[in-house]
Amino acid sequence: MYRIDENKFPATESVELYSGRNERDTIYGITQDKEGDEWILTNKGALIVGQKSISNQMPFEFMVEVPGGIYLATSKGFFTRYDTQSQDVLPCVPEQPISEITGLKSLADNKIVILQNRSIILYDPVNEKFTVHEMPIEIDSDVFEDKKGNLWLLGANDGVILLDKENETATLLNYPRYPEVPFYKPCTFVHEDEYGCIWLKPAGGELCFYNPVNRCLEQASTYEMGMRKPVSFQASVILSTVIRICGIPKEMGLDTYHSTGRNSNIDSTAIKKHVL
Repeated sequence: MYRIDENKFPATESVELYSGRNERDTIYGITQDKEGDEWILTNKGALIVGQKSISNQMPFEFMVEVPGGIYLATSKGFFTRYDTQSQDVLPCVPEQPISEITGLKSLADNKIVILQNRSIILYDPVNEKFTVHEMPIEIDSDVFEDKKGNLWLLGANDGVILLDKENETATLLNYPRYPEVPFYKPCTFVHEDEYGCIWLKPAGGELCFYNPVNRCLEQASTYEMGMRKPVSFQASVILSTVIRICGIPKEMGLDTYHSTGRNSNIDSTAIKKHVL
């Protein structure tokens, strides 16, 4: 693993081989906390480049930071809070034991999502409360939160789940499918545009959007000569930082696209050059 010191960059000594552990170690992730310390999560424990230190050498794979502190977790279900006083971790123990964890995600209300294969657990650091939400299918190890606070989860192999936190309801949504199975694994994503419209590319499905009136997913479309035409393409990569949807969709269809990098409108054929 190489480390770049931005204070020395671009001098040649700014790039160095970081050898804090054995070269056969597995690095799960690298995260920087709000105080600027760098956390390197490995199978031999966490390394901290900065002012903090940690005595516990559990193989933490996941880390998230909220106003209540830094939380770490292993894939085997060990969920903890980092204590700055003791420079160790304090277990956060739910009523029902956690047997597996596939990811951690912080939410806008400062709660933490603990992801599992067939469920998610919402943890409130303020009152130390765990709330379990069972999922109807096996889910991916990520979650998307929209501006309304709803959670969107993609199935590991198939399906889209909308979790309404306020009403505590999980809905499995149908979506338009590919007419035939692609020969490679397409990319999947959930994106909310500046107008609050949710766009999804689920496994085995077309690019679609969520219609809040009908509470369903509909295939994306453009308008040609006043006629609505569904958009269909297979994507393996999407440059979401470059392409965004611009203009309020006409009758919930795609109107125009906009390139944020060049500040110019492009049509539906141009977007296919950026979604590969």
